[in-house]
Amino acid sequence: MNTDTHQGTDPSESSLGSKPSGVTRARLRQEVTDSTDWGVVRAVLDVGIIVLCVALALVPMLPAYDSPWALGAIIAGALSGVAPVVIGVRLRWPFVLTLVVVFFTYVVVGGALAFRSELVAGFVPSGRSISAMLSGLVTSWMEALTLEPPLGASHGVLILPFLMALLGAVAVTFLVLRRRSWPTTLVAVCVPFVLFAAAILWGTAQSVIPRGLGILLALILVVWASWRMNTWRPSRALSLGGLLATALAGALVLTPLVQSDHQRTVLRAVVVPPFDLEDQISPLSTYRQFIKDYSETPLLTVSGLPQGTPVRLATMDQFDGVVWDVSSDGNRAGSGSFRRIGDEVPQSRTGQKYSVSLQVGDLRGVWTPTIGYLTSVVFDDAWLGADFRLNDATGAGVMPGGLSPDLRYTLTGVIPDQPTDEELGQAGVGSIDVAPATQIPEIVADRASAISREGATVPLVVRKFEEYLANGGYFSHGEQVDGFPSLSGHGTSRIADLFAEDQMIGDAEQYASAMALMARSQGIPSRVVMGFLPEPDQGGDVTFTGADMTAWTEVFYDDFGWVSYFPTPDESRTPSKSQETAKPSPQPESIQDPPDPQPSVSPPAVDTEETNVAADDEQSGTPIDWARVLKVSLAVGIPVFVLLLGPLLVVAAKARRRNSRRSAEGREQVLGGWQEFVDAAHDLGIRPPAELTRRETARFIEAGNPEAHVLPLADGADVAQFGYDELEPTHGADYWSKVDRAIVQIGARTSRWRKLRAKLSLGTFPLTLRRKRASS
Repeated sequence: MNTDTHQGTDPSESSLGSKPSGVTRARLRQEVTDSTDWGVVRAVLDVGIIVLCVALALVPMLPAYDSPWALGAIIAGALSGVAPVVIGVRLRWPFVLTLVVVFFTYVVVGGALAFRSELVAGFVPSGRSISAMLSGLVTSWMEALTLEPPLGASHGVLILPFLMALLGAVAVTFLVLRRRSWPTTLVAVCVPFVLFAAAILWGTAQSVIPRGLGILLALILVVWASWRMNTWRPSRALSLGGLLATALAGALVLTPLVQSDHQRTVLRAVVVPPFDLEDQISPLSTYRQFIKDYSETPLLTVSGLPQGTPVRLATMDQFDGVVWDVSSDGNRAGSGSFRRIGDEVPQSRTGQKYSVSLQVGDLRGVWTPTIGYLTSVVFDDAWLGADFRLNDATGAGVMPGGLSPDLRYTLTGVIPDQPTDEELGQAGVGSIDVAPATQIPEIVADRASAISREGATVPLVVRKFEEYLANGGYFSHGEQVDGFPSLSGHGTSRIADLFAEDQMIGDAEQYASAMALMARSQGIPSRVVMGFLPEPDQGGDVTFTGADMTAWTEVFYDDFGWVSYFPTPDESRTPSKSQETAKPSPQPESIQDPPDPQPSVSPPAVDTEETNVAADDEQSGTPIDWARVLKVSLAVGIPVFVLLLGPLLVVAAKARRRNSRRSAEGREQVLGGWQEFVDAAHDLGIRPPAELTRRETARFIEAGNPEAHVLPLADGADVAQFGYDELEPTHGADYWSKVDRAIVQIGARTSRWRKLRAKLSLGTFPLTLRRKRASS
């Protein structure tokens, strides 16, 4: 028999006679396969593939942890979510019982993974770890954002990736083990994409091929969903591959043209750390208390201290006229932004590396002694590490719960080298966003302006400020010596009095504040630091008391960062031991004016409105960036054109094939009409077995579409092929009219979406090629 009487093949259907519709046949095949061992195999494949996608979706989180334990947490979470659900379905557990087992798995397995140091007998979670896992259900989401990457693998930071993998695996496993349907399949497909978006938001700006990973995830899920619902056809691989190649080209090639200088947006870049110090008093205000009440009390013991290195207690960069304090503006470069840290702290600064051990004595409060800039902090009691917070911009640390007696910890880090005036050379005012210093006494600003004329460069001006205070002032902790009082405090009034008296008398609290205000008045970034200062030749094992507490000033320079200055006079320089002479007063008129220091960091407020108007006028006159417009147009237009090109080519190819068949003459025109009808039915999902005759094919199609008149079309094609009479000239056109009506009739019950898919389907082109090969 001529092969033109046979149609496209579907191996799963070989019976003759009446057939149900395409949807009904798919459900029938599903019920048949699910009732056999193949149903079990398909269920295993369903769960395995979708859970693999859950794990892949969480990969963008890995750079935030920079630890192989994070990948282990994702895998363990996925397996911990799958196992209870699969067992529950197999044993027909109640839904609530399954959730209880999932929760128990989360606490036990997650606790053993996230708190490895707290395990009892090496494998049993402790009471503290169980409590932390319970609270981690709520707190882990925010804590992961308030930690500075890399988070490492300690202090419970692995709770979040474990929890996200577990919840995702539980959700998709429940969905895929339910009865197969498009709604449950689509919801299951959405779960990995939701996790993928969350992993990016909770990750870092560092890229882990997110575009390629997203495309791979989409490819796996689209193929899986089609295979799961018995709608996958190998012929679709070419079109799907073209679509994905286009998306990949747009993502990897065109997107960087538009966003070459932009980082990914992640939540940790905008979330303000939850801990603030507004309820704490200014550390500098407690300076005299250390001197008077703890002058001989051991407060801190340091082992391995580099010689002459100061120990930082607190750094303050905001002055409100009353006290120096940590800034409260939420600026990450400020002194008030403290975050939890992971196992390691990324450090770009260079200098002397160190590793020291510290033991807290009678030191109390939240301020935790640190040295230089840290790369790691390890507490003897590992549980306390979760309470430590670090300000990476200042190097200061805090324990929100307060320091405890005998607290022991080890610091590693870098102590930046302190440049000399010669090394600073022509260094300019550093560009850094510092908190404001308001209500600077006028006498301080005037004195600083006069002194600044003595320095040819910014570093020399700052050194003049230090020398003016250290060499021209006198030291006193408050004792009245020979009638010279020294009041505590460092606000506007106290510093104004310091400069107004015949002799400057004070201690580190006043002098550090005074120098910082002098620098700020000239637009030079400065801040005040409070801490312990050993003798220049003192190092190794050192025990600090309250008498060792001091304060100093730090100034920021371009290319050098923060440089320390010590403006406090020597303790031996007291009013009683020095001749009462007039305080040195700069004489600017007798000194040649050097170049003025660089402009202030905070520009003056005068003419602000006029400046903004000018800026607006300038902006309004800015020409259009046509190069960028072209890039954006190409980035948007090329992917859209390529995406539309494929469907347009398919439609054009089908139209050309139809016209070729319809323009034929005689018998070929009628046979071409029959092939057009069969191809249209195939694209709509009606696929008779290839071994059927035309009349059998017609009955097969009419069984699911009784309103369609297909049998006359089959008879007409048979007559055209096997008849001996010549066909009338109008016979072919009449036959094609019947073909068009039949195509409309068999498509009446299908949805618009199915009709659109039929128009873009490539499935009939292989059938056409097979027919041509068979006929030749």
